[in-house]
Amino acid sequence: MVFWVYSEFKDAEGRATRGYRVFNLYQRSKDPKRSDLVEESPAQFFQGATVPRAGVIIPDRRLQGKLLAVVAGGAFAKVRTTNYSLLSNPDNDRYQNCTEHVLNVLFAALYNTSDMAELKANISAYFQPHPIALSPLVRAFGPVFSKGVRLDDQTQGVKVATFSSIARFMQRHDLAERIYDHRLRG
Repeated sequence: MVFWVYSEFKDAEGRATRGYRVFNLYQRSKDPKRSDLVEESPAQFFQGATVPRAGVIIPDRRLQGKLLAVVAGGAFAKVRTTNYSLLSNPDNDRYQNCTEHVLNVLFAALYNTSDMAELKANISAYFQPHPIALSPLVRAFGPVFSKGVRLDDQTQGVKVATFSSIARFMQRHDLAERIYDHRLRG
């Protein structure tokens, strides 16, 4: 998950232009246990996509302003954890992936704080993560075969933040103007 922000920026020739910029957290290719925050164009964002499909959540107007303040300010980076895990637990700040970073930014906007302990307490209290069923064998040996998976932050089963779990949270609390995702129907 990422943030798309319509703003003014410098193009490749250094001219001021307006358009969308994508703000994302990426796993490092040469160091898969770490991540970086990246600002890029929509074309760059979709360049590596194997399936050209995306879900979209448009926050309500009130929340849009709060999110813009977090993305434009220092809080966007402050709610980041550089240690990466594909299956990071959103209840703690030991590891993070792009979806959990979006969740942290959302809660930073909602609670007007970048204090990680406060964010994680609120996430634990109000957000319902998605449970992942892993066999004991996969749980034991998965991190050996995939350098981007660490499970030592998962204490009571494996749970993660997903597009759908964030969308459900936003629907439940009337925070979204529109949500486009076929998985939420039915």
